Amino acid sequence: MSLTVSLVVNAVVVFAFLWFIHKEREATARVLADMTRMAHERELGLLQRIQAPAAEVVRYHYEQEPEPGPPAIDVTDEGDDDFWSARMSKEELAHAAAHEELNGNG
Repeated sequence: MSLTVSLVVNAVVVFAFLWFIHKEREATARVLADMTRMAHERELGLLQRIQAPAAEVVRYHYEQEPEPGPPAIDVTDEGDDDFWSARMSKEELAHAAAHEELNGNG
């Protein structure tokens, strides 16, 4: 009888010990999870504070209305034929330069 009682007591002690270890591991896991979550939140807060000035600058530039600039310059070639036809060709320039040289004006 005392052997049976001793075995039951030992089993209860071992069960209690294992249950206590299980509860301690759960508590430790919860504490570690909370610490990890808080560290992550702290890192996110720091990152947000570090990036806030750059984000503010970008947001400021995107929210600005573009200032009206001067009107665009018309670069089409329509109607410029009179200007180009009034100019001398290479042959005409060479003839004029030779004429000036012969006459002594150059």
